[in-house]
Amino acid sequence: MAKRNPATGDQSAAVLEWLGAAVPGFTLFRARADGTLASVSDTWQAVTGLEPETCIGRLLADLVDPRDRVRVERLLERGPGASSGEARFSIPAPDGEGRLVMAMRGPDLSGDHGRDVVGIMRDVTAERAIERQLAAAYSYDMLTSIPNRTLFMDRLGEAVRAARASGEGLALLVCDIDRFRAVNETAGHRTADELLRIVARRLERQIRGGDMIGRIGADEFGIIQSGVRSQADTESLAERLTFVLAKPYRAEGIRMRASCSIGISMLAAEASAESMLTEAMSALTQAKRVGRGQVRFADPEAESEVRETHSLEDDLLQAIDEAGLTLHFQPVVDLATGRISGAEALLRWPHPERGFVEPSRFVPLAEATGAIRPLGAWVLDAACATLRRWDAAGLDNLTVAVNVSAAQFRDAGVYEAVTAALDRNRVDPRRLEIEITETAMLEDRAGDALPQLAALARRGVQIVIDDFGMGYGTLTYLRAFPVSKIKIDRAFIGAVMDDPRDAAIVRGVAALGSSLGLRVQPEGVETAEQLRFVQELGCTEAQGYLFSRALPEEDFVRFISDWEQRRASVPASVGDVPALVRRLAAGSPVADAPGDPGSVAPDIHDVPHVARAPGWERAFVLAASLVSLWTAAGAMLWLIV
Repeated sequence: MAKRNPATGDQSAAVLEWLGAAVPGFTLFRARADGTLASVSDTWQAVTGLEPETCIGRLLADLVDPRDRVRVERLLERGPGASSGEARFSIPAPDGEGRLVMAMRGPDLSGDHGRDVVGIMRDVTAERAIERQLAAAYSYDMLTSIPNRTLFMDRLGEAVRAARASGEGLALLVCDIDRFRAVNETAGHRTADELLRIVARRLERQIRGGDMIGRIGADEFGIIQSGVRSQADTESLAERLTFVLAKPYRAEGIRMRASCSIGISMLAAEASAESMLTEAMSALTQAKRVGRGQVRFADPEAESEVRETHSLEDDLLQAIDEAGLTLHFQPVVDLATGRISGAEALLRWPHPERGFVEPSRFVPLAEATGAIRPLGAWVLDAACATLRRWDAAGLDNLTVAVNVSAAQFRDAGVYEAVTAALDRNRVDPRRLEIEITETAMLEDRAGDALPQLAALARRGVQIVIDDFGMGYGTLTYLRAFPVSKIKIDRAFIGAVMDDPRDAAIVRGVAALGSSLGLRVQPEGVETAEQLRFVQELGCTEAQGYLFSRALPEEDFVRFISDWEQRRASVPASVGDVPALVRRLAAGSPVADAPGDPGSVAPDIHDVPHVARAPGWERAFVLAASLVSLWTAAGAMLWLIV
């Protein structure tokens, strides 16, 4: 201890004195019952920054920051109810470099509550600096040096409470850099990082002193606008931001342009920081759907739609995981034999609360969210499992067609999913048909589909072009893709009896398929007249409500049994397959009655609307073929370029 007031010969004091001198960074002090310093060790000045001579005889509480005085007094308390003996406080220094110390009271040397208190201190100033640095790293974005999402949301919560208390308006703007991912991929991460720093600086220059910006996502910035008098104030700020951010940038020596889209939410009566951010993000999504550089305010109806979409997505993923989906099967009839040759598997979702959800509603959602991959894999596996069950039931001659979207091919996992389903269920690949729409083929400019379809065809899987006639020019793809069948879109079949142009298109497609050696299957056959029309064109198969709607698996198996029983009841002398199919489709017994209009199909030229303009139809088919060839040539040129 310092010589000003040497310690007594007490053994405990000697130990403490030795500790204060021997342990680096520590100092020892001894205080009287009234809190005055009696003595300090030689390391006192190194730890506290104060000269020992100026401290001895003074109250320790007088040496610390006034805000910490109570802590020191509690540290030195004696007797029952006293402090646990540890405190952290600041000590101002004459040189202006204050110290933060941690003090711990030692044991009672005498056992008398009126005697001295002994304790130790250590300098924790450097530790405090590190803590502040860590706090800054936790609260500020390291790239742009502006508040990060955590700090921004804290400040937004404070702003919401302050605005509600004062009655002032408040707005939250979320700004997203358009096509930022493309900058990352083409210019590199360093350039993209520099772009983010420039955007942050530009935003900072546009806000007032009481407002705040923060980086709340990879390329998303939040702006808190306080003191808003009307929506026009926020509109004006948003216009300034979009204008400033649209100016040219120079990042890492590269000159570029970028735009931003902005979503805005205004403070509502029951709003919270989280709800305002959700609304602003929803508005941002709406803005980006419209185009680049757009601004949208939160719309309650749009927000409700977004929530419904998210809810539907969650339900869909749950349905995939928990077998909440099912397949229905629509029969396909072989027009040459009158037998059921297979079925198209159609996905159904019987939701426990929503009822049956239309595929047109949830399939696009699955494609947009990436859920199409597990959904598609489930459909393929379920279809192959159905084929295996049909094998066990003696229906080993049936095929199943499964639709595959362009999004699935872009994911490049179709081949693996198909082969996995076939192998897992031990199914003959020739009994599985993969349907890809003509439109999807045209969209496959990256060539994702062709290699996978070719590999599947080599495996034995049948490749079918669905909705043929809707894509406007796929003759090139008929040559490039390993196609075994084309399906004529129902939009043409539904009007063949009323519109000579649709009749001509169907006739041209049927002739094209026949000339290429492909099977041709019209969809959406609903009347006997339509069936007669496609039969006379030489179509090989047909599908539609005339035969049956899509059925659950058990009902489909019963339908086949009933169909075959009625087919077997036809006298062998009939021999008129077209009439047989039409009668079976109508659900009535087939009678070999002379003059029965259903037993013998009329010649195609007897159809009134066809007979009126055969020359015009031939010209239309020729023109349509030339247009298709021209479009195909253009597609080939595009691929070459």
